[in-house]
Amino acid sequence: MDEAVGDDEPVEVETDPLLLATQQKLAEKLVEEQTKMVVAYFLFSLVWTVGATLDAASKLKFDEFFRMQCASEGDHHGKQTKPKELKIPRGLFIPKRGLVYDHVYLQQTFGSWHTWSSMVTRCNIDQKGKVSFFLEPLTRNKMSSSW
Repeated sequence: MDEAVGDDEPVEVETDPLLLATQQKLAEKLVEEQTKMVVAYFLFSLVWTVGATLDAASKLKFDEFFRMQCASEGDHHGKQTKPKELKIPRGLFIPKRGLVYDHVYLQQTFGSWHTWSSMVTRCNIDQKGKVSFFLEPLTRNKMSSSW
């Protein structure tokens, strides 16, 4: 029992061990999710920082290199790989389908990888509208508008 001191007189407050344990687990889970989010956003920003400077052929090479670096442990056929201390949980790897450039990390209830194309909504164009006032919802447009 702890004592809470007020203006009038001390009041005893009972602390429930189950409640404290639940709060502790909740705090740990929150820190774990925030850490995962930081790692995923770092991977995403690394891909796009390098990717902004590459042509199409180089992006294919970088995709292969980046995936190898994320998945490898230690030395890989004499090539420098990520430090052994750097652990990336498998759930944070960018999905294998497509290139690393095809995915974006979205933080919703829990963070997860999505394709840019899944974020494009269907566009209904008014037949009487001027064409110059419309921007077709393409994956490339979605990528550009996220910045």
